[in-house]
Amino acid sequence: MVQQAAAVAGKIRWRTRDVARFLGEYLSAPKPQIVFSRPRSPRSPASFAEGCRTRGLRLDLRTRMLFRERDFFVNGERVEPAGRLRRVLARLADERVLPPEMRLPYPLLRLLYDWYLAGWLRVGERHG
Repeated sequence: MVQQAAAVAGKIRWRTRDVARFLGEYLSAPKPQIVFSRPRSPRSPASFAEGCRTRGLRLDLRTRMLFRERDFFVNGERVEPAGRLRRVLARLADERVLPPEMRLPYPLLRLLYDWYLAGWLRVGERHG
């Protein structure tokens, strides 16, 4: 069985993009013991958008976010946002926060709202 699996694996032609995606998903995946706390009383999408405008956002301390070219990886999931959204997501990955004064387009707010509901990011809370 091992020899058969090795033979099959030996025939696979890995592209750099395939390896990069595998590594991004693997390296950003949380450890099995990590549990995210979903909001107890989640904000509505409109309240979430308003909170982003007035208080900013930050990644939860347990969230892992990486990016390479067009691919963004958050807690083991790959996202390929439209070009105009990449700059904002790169800033979030690098700085782990988005300040209140940032104007977030609606498609990005929808994505971030899903992450908020999953407990991956917080509205306006400071670390520590």
